[in-house]
Amino acid sequence: MSKDSVEYISPPWNFSWVVKKEICASARPQTEANVAFLRNEGVDVLVTLSGETMPHHTAHEYFQCHLLHVEEFEDPSMEQINEFISICDKAREEKKAPDEATWNVRLMRPYSIETWEQERAVKKFRDFLAWGHL
Repeated sequence: MSKDSVEYISPPWNFSWVVKKEICASARPQTEANVAFLRNEGVDVLVTLSGETMPHHTAHEYFQCHLLHVEEFEDPSMEQINEFISICDKAREEKKAPDEATWNVRLMRPYSIETWEQERAVKKFRDFLAWGHL
């Protein structure tokens, strides 16, 4: 696929906007058609949470790509959360209560926050932002 032509586009599995035209979520883009879809939607940055399932090799040609390796079904570290927030400035601007933010994400992205530990990480991050330490 050349940078100027797109023959076929298809969204990555489970694609949805979390904040309309600002932050989206999906499974990794596995094909050139997935990459083309994300480009068409105006996506500029990809954040991958698993080193085992990297985006299609052409993704690096079109997006700023970041890896925040979070173990499956585990809570992310405060450093990982902080890095993600710095990548997605919009999330920090919203300043929603942790419970509200958790439920918003669960409604928009079922199975995105699945464990009590992951929910606790959201609350710990709110405390970290408020007090500058845990």
